[in-house]
Amino acid sequence: TSDIFIEVLDSRQKILILYHAPHPDISAIKSAIQTNYNYEVEDHPVNLFQGEVTGYNLVILHQIPARSTNQSTILAKIRESKVPVLCIIGEQTDLQLLNQMSLGLNVRQTERMVNEAVPSVNRDFILFRYDEDTRDLMEQFPPLVSPFGTYDLPPTADILAYQKIGKTVSNLPLIVFTETPEGKTGFITGEGIWKWRLFNFIEKENHQSFNQLVLKMIQ
Repeated sequence: TSDIFIEVLDSRQKILILYHAPHPDISAIKSAIQTNYNYEVEDHPVNLFQGEVTGYNLVILHQIPARSTNQSTILAKIRESKVPVLCIIGEQTDLQLLNQMSLGLNVRQTERMVNEAVPSVNRDFILFRYDEDTRDLMEQFPPLVSPFGTYDLPPTADILAYQKIGKTVSNLPLIVFTETPEGKTGFITGEGIWKWRLFNFIEKENHQSFNQLVLKMIQ
C-alpha cells in the first residue's frame, strides 16, 4: 500500500462584471459563465465597487462609461492595470469617454440615434472555433440595440459578426476583438443579448449555443 497526498489548488479565473444599472443582459452573461467551473464571476454596480481590478482576469463593462455617472476613477484603474476587458455598448454608454479609453474601437456620432442590428457571421473569423449549430443560430438571433454612427477599428481587429440592419449587411462590427498596448478588448456593440439566450431556449430547449458563444468570447 502507498499513501498519496494530493494538493488541490483553486486556479479558477476571476471575472468581474461592472454595470451602470440592472439589466437582464447581466444575468444572461453570468448564467453562461457559471456553467464553466474554471470561472468565478462577481457582478457589482460600478458606483458601489470598492475592490481592485488587478485581482481579476477579465472585467466586463456593461454600458460603462455611462452618461449619467462619473466613473473616471475605476476607468483609470482598468486602463492602468491592462486587464482584459469585454465592453457591452448600449444606449446609456458615453461613447466619447469610451473612445478616450483607447481600447481599440472608436464610435463617432453626430446624433444620438440607434439601430436594431442582428448578427451577420464573418465566415473568415479564425480567432476561435465554434460549432456550426451555434453559427447558424447566431444568424437567427433577435436584434440588439446598437449606436448609429461611424465605427473606427485598427486593421488588426478580428470581427466575429457584423451588424445586419434590415436586409443590409453593413461593415459595422457587432462583435469584435482588438489588442492594443493597453491590453486585449472585446466589444459587443449593442445591448439585449438576453434575448439571444431566450431565443436559444425557444429553438433548442437549451442554452448550449448561447453559453458556448459567451464562453468562447471570454476565453
